[in-house]
Amino acid sequence: MRKPNPSKATTITSLEQLEQIVRKPARCRIEFGEQKLEVEVVRLRPCEAAVVERILKTPVPPFVAAVGNQPEHYHTEDAAYREELRRAQFTARAVTVYFGCPIYRTAMEKEKILPGDQDFQQKAQAFVESRLTDDVLAILAAAITGEAGGNVPRLVDFFSPSDSRPS
Repeated sequence: MRKPNPSKATTITSLEQLEQIVRKPARCRIEFGEQKLEVEVVRLRPCEAAVVERILKTPVPPFVAAVGNQPEHYHTEDAAYREELRRAQFTARAVTVYFGCPIYRTAMEKEKILPGDQDFQQKAQAFVESRLTDDVLAILAAAITGEAGGNVPRLVDFFSPSDSRPS
C-alpha cells in the first residue's frame, strides 16, 4: 500500500468529513514488559471533557481568614482537601478512560454502568481501576487527553493513519 505524502494537506469540505477524521480512533501504544500493545482511544468531545473538568473542580481547599500579618488564603496543604483532590483525580481519570477508550465503554455498558446513573463516577472509578495497573491507566488517560507532552508520538499514533505504520 502506498504511503500518504505527509506534506500534502487534506482539504476539508464538510463538517461531517472533519468529524469523521477527528473522531476516528487512534492507537495508544503501550510497552508492557516485552509485549507491545495497541489500544484504540478517541479524544474527548467537549461535553465529555466538561464532565471531567467538573470532577476536578469539585474539591476546594479551606479558606483561611487573615490573622495578624498573615493574608487570607486557601489552605492547599490541608490533609482533607489533599485527599479529596486525590480522589477527584482518580475519578476524573476513570471517567476519561470510560469516555475515551471504547473497550472500557463497551465493557462498562455490559455491566450497566452508564453516565446517566446517579453513582456513575464511583462505579466507573471502581470498574476502571480494578482492571489494570496504575501506569497503564495513566498512559491511556494521557493519550486520550493529549497530555503526554513530548511522549505523544511514542504513546499514541494520533498523527499517522494506521496503514502507514510499519508492522
